[in-house]
Amino acid sequence: MLLLIATDIFGIGPHIDDMIHRVLPPNVNCMVIDPYGAQEQNFSSEQDAYEIFTEEGGIDLYCENLTRALEELNPDFVIGFSAGGAALYKSLSLLSDSSVQGLLAFYPSQIRHFDDLTPSVPTSIIFPEKEPHFDVQVLGENLGQINNVQCQYAKFAHGFMNPYSDNYSEEAEELYIERIKDWLS
Repeated sequence: MLLLIATDIFGIGPHIDDMIHRVLPPNVNCMVIDPYGAQEQNFSSEQDAYEIFTEEGGIDLYCENLTRALEELNPDFVIGFSAGGAALYKSLSLLSDSSVQGLLAFYPSQIRHFDDLTPSVPTSIIFPEKEPHFDVQVLGENLGQINNVQCQYAKFAHGFMNPYSDNYSEEAEELYIERIKDWLS
């Protein structure tokens, strides 16, 4: 089995390696796609990461790269964090034929720009309990009307699983590491 992970705007780093080590069952291989072509970044802040992500092509280029990866790698399952989750959602809505059996997306706030799309695979979205730029509950209710889409709400803030995020929560990371393990089994 092959799992593809799409990172958030912070890209690859030790935090991703640690998560993979903690969640992967023995029979699963993993590929990680990030917005920066597998070049580890060293951001001074979330704002810095967002500015670089935007300069590097933003969500549109990330979606193109992920669509290509989905077509070439044929993963069985995909997990996306923030921008990675939103880009996977869009990619899996545009691909008519995919080997992917399920998408798990954590705090993919940019999905709000693609709420008219329908992913071709079963999709579980875990939103934070609130976002500063939109009403999470309204978006979740709208997306929940789409076939294949299930939304849940975490009591944590956007970025809760990434130690580089201002909103990182060790409690949330532990909880959702277990949920990922259950989802993969």
